[in-house]
Amino acid sequence: MRSAPKPAPAVKLVVDTNTPVSGTLWSGSPARLVNAILSAPGTLCLSPEIVIELGNVLARPKFAGRLAAQGVTVSEIMLRFQRFSRRVTGAKIAPPPTLRDPKDLKILAAAVGAKADAIVTGDKDLLDLEFFEGIPIMDAAEALKLLGLL
Repeated sequence: MRSAPKPAPAVKLVVDTNTPVSGTLWSGSPARLVNAILSAPGTLCLSPEIVIELGNVLARPKFAGRLAAQGVTVSEIMLRFQRFSRRVTGAKIAPPPTLRDPKDLKILAAAVGAKADAIVTGDKDLLDLEFFEGIPIMDAAEALKLLGLL
């Protein structure tokens, strides 16, 4: 007698702040990705440092008009991301010698701590690394392909 096939494990993604900001406030690949990962429990992995940065970025005055036009508040967006993400602790890591922006270290640390399948970003500095500790670094369109959605 055969047993039922095991469901495929969820793909674990750590996203740089620019991805959820773009995906929440505009259309395109980041928006498709944000909608996909917020409807797949366990896919999105966020450290407390990433959550804080996301809230701070969304609260910038330059985004107030976009938020108002969509009829959402920063609090509503943050609640959605917190509700549908897996909380992870960033690992203690040494910065790679080619890391240009030290603020990106929290993304790399979260990915290692989560044992992520990929890091998703629109940040050229991170994309130029291509991999960190064996974890691929990709843009939203590549992540959609990884999830089988493109």
